[in-house]
Amino acid sequence: MVRVTRWKSLEAALACVGSVADTLLEMRDEESNEGVSESFDLEHLFKEVVPKLLNTSGKHNTRLVVLTRSKRLYVSDSPFLQGRAFVFASQYVLTLAEAGISRQYLEAAVQALEAGGVESVVKISAIKTIRKWVSPSNTASRQAPC
Repeated sequence: MVRVTRWKSLEAALACVGSVADTLLEMRDEESNEGVSESFDLEHLFKEVVPKLLNTSGKHNTRLVVLTRSKRLYVSDSPFLQGRAFVFASQYVLTLAEAGISRQYLEAAVQALEAGGVESVVKISAIKTIRKWVSPSNTASRQAPC
């Protein structure tokens, strides 16, 4: 089981980085235009770190909920952290699309909604994530979310 202090620290870090999403994306664009390497590697974060927090891949601190033969969801022992990971990902919709991994996040959100035994906080966060992808204010991201 994840130690209480660990999941709270991770959740707080995601909340902080999510709250400055616009600034980080502007900084990334400026660095790209100047030919400077990125000082904050968002792609690595979304390919290596956040999926483990979503716990859809069967990693540590989870229990398996079988949806069908082909779909499985691993439910976190830290539902607030799992929920925060969904909301955090939704704050970087275009980044996920650019990295070609937005489908993975949308599928994880749908799986969380379909599964029994998933905490309501995770389901609410999954709904927020899906809404962010289909929001009218997000027309640029609607063109190619997957």
